[in-house]
Amino acid sequence: MTCLASQSHSFFSSYVLQKGSDVSSAALILGQLIHVDVNHTVWNVIAATLLGIAIEAHSRWLLIGAYISGFLSVSLWFASQSIYNQYCGLSGSLHCLFIFFVYTLTASKQHRYTLMFVATIGLAIKLFYEFHQPEIYLGSSNWIIAHESHLAGAVGGVLSVALVVLAKKHLRSPV
Repeated sequence: MTCLASQSHSFFSSYVLQKGSDVSSAALILGQLIHVDVNHTVWNVIAATLLGIAIEAHSRWLLIGAYISGFLSVSLWFASQSIYNQYCGLSGSLHCLFIFFVYTLTASKQHRYTLMFVATIGLAIKLFYEFHQPEIYLGSSNWIIAHESHLAGAVGGVLSVALVVLAKKHLRSPV
């Protein structure tokens, strides 16, 4: 869930990303795995599982890179913004995984560009809609939702996939 903790949720306080405090390396990861709403947790687990299976079928290292990129891009977003004081959730990182999934579609010989185009346009429409309809939420939490983390995850995914593509080209070119 892409959510922001309020002070009343003290149980999560040591695990969420928090402004103005030393952020532990555990909080960088655990803060993005914590959810306060079972319904949204289920949606995130289903998405993470399906995307993870699809990416891992292409490459286990690509899946590991996708998770690292997602966690880092959302953590960098959180550190660079000044609106929210606390953050927890997986949705931002899932958007990074989705970008990696779109990249794996390039391995498909049939309809790869059509699939990539449809998936990318679908994600762009979703992000646009979220920013214009901020009450969207698949759950029942009263936490503030940070849709910006979704965009951060997607941008982190695009940048990371660009690095993967450049690295593959460099490794293939004669030295």
